[in-house]
Parts: sequence; C-alpha cells; structure tokens
Amino acid sequence: MNWALINSTRHAGASNVRAGVPVRYRHSEDQLAHYGIEMEFNGPIQRQWALTLLAGILLIAGFGFALNTLLGRKGA
Repeated sequence: MNWALINSTRHAGASNVRAGVPVRYRHSEDQLAHYGIEMEFNGPIQRQWALTLLAGILLIAGFGFALNTLLGRKGA
C-alpha cells in the first residue's frame, strides 16, 4: 500500500482519507493485513488468474472440438 493508491479513485474510501476519518472506523486490523498481502502479491495473483482463465477456455474449446469430431464420424 502507498499513499498515492489510498488517495486515488481506485480506493473507495479516498474521500474519507482526505477528510481525515480514521481508518479504524472502516477497517479492522485483519482486513488491513489481508489488503496489504493482496497488494504485495497483486501481480502474481493476476497472472495466475489469467493463466487459469486461458486454460479453462482451451479446455472448453478442446471438448467442443472433440465432441464435434466424434459426432461427425457417427453421422458419416
């Protein structure tokens, strides 16, 4: 986490931060720890998500191709 991110439009509570509202009214210590870890590993998390999505799409396409090939043989 950095100050620029906390004050950016990506952070829903940026207006509260600018108004001086203490963070303890919006987040618990556990939440803040979770958010910090999530931000530290954001790049690898997004990369893994993209690879998983790609693998799922390829799997669905493979099943569709195999099914069409199988049904095409039975009709001939």
